[in-house]
Amino acid sequence: MLPAASHGPVSVAAGLAATPAPEPSPAAGAPLTGYHLPWRAGDTAIVTQIDNASTDHVDQVDFILDDGDVYAAKPGTVVYVKQSSNAGCQYPPRLSECWRKANAIVIKHGPNEYSWYVHIAYRSATVSVGQDVGYGTPIARQGSTGYTCNADCSGPGPHLHFMVSRAHDVGSHCDAFGCWPDPNDPDDVAWGVDMVPVDFAEAGWIDLAPGQRYRSTNAVANAAPIPSPNASGAAMTNPVDPLGSSVDAENRSR
Repeated sequence: MLPAASHGPVSVAAGLAATPAPEPSPAAGAPLTGYHLPWRAGDTAIVTQIDNASTDHVDQVDFILDDGDVYAAKPGTVVYVKQSSNAGCQYPPRLSECWRKANAIVIKHGPNEYSWYVHIAYRSATVSVGQDVGYGTPIARQGSTGYTCNADCSGPGPHLHFMVSRAHDVGSHCDAFGCWPDPNDPDDVAWGVDMVPVDFAEAGWIDLAPGQRYRSTNAVANAAPIPSPNASGAAMTNPVDPLGSSVDAENRSR
C-alpha cells in the first residue's frame, strides 16, 4: 500500500484491445465504468481496506489476491512500468520515504484516465511501455515492495494496491507517453494525481467492503461494453463470501 473514462467501445484482437474512444467525462464524483476486477476470471481476492482517509487511501483499494497474478482491469496502453525494486518495509512508520520503493504499472485508458497496479513483485512485469492490453491480460505478480504490512505488522505482506487517477506526477524520464520518475531507480516511483473511484463489473465501488471476498470475471471474452450499475449499484455487487473478523488474519498495508 502507498500514499495517497467513461467506458467506451473497444476493439479486441488476439486478446489485446485498443484504447477506448474518447467520450464526455462523467459527472464530477461519479465512478468511472468499464472495469473488471484486476485478477484472473474465476479467482477471488479479499478487500483489506478502501477509502481509508487515515492512510491516505481515499478512492483507493487494497486487495490480497488468492493466486497473485495481476490482470489489466480495462483495455488501454501501458505507459509506465517500474519493476526495479526488490525492497519493502513494514508499515508503519509512515513518515519515511520507503513507499517510493514500491514497484508499479500504469495503464492509460483515454484522456485523463490511468489505472495503477502498485506493489508488484520484483521483475514480475509481463508487459512493457507502449503495449496495448485488454481484458484477460496478465501484467505482473502482486508483491510486497514499498510500504506493506502483514496482519500483526511483523513484516511486509504481499497485496495489490489499485487506484485510478486523472493525472500523474511528473519526472525527468520522458518518452512518447509522458514524463515520469525514472523506472530504473528502485528508490522512486510515480504516483497518481486526482484519484477517482470506479465501478467494477463484479461490484460497484460503494459495495466493496473490507473482509469481503470477490470473484473476478476478467477474461478476454469480456470485450463487449460493460453496462453501468443501476442507481443503487446492487446489480453489480458480487461478494463471494463474507469473511468477517477473519480479515484480521490477512495482510494490511498502505
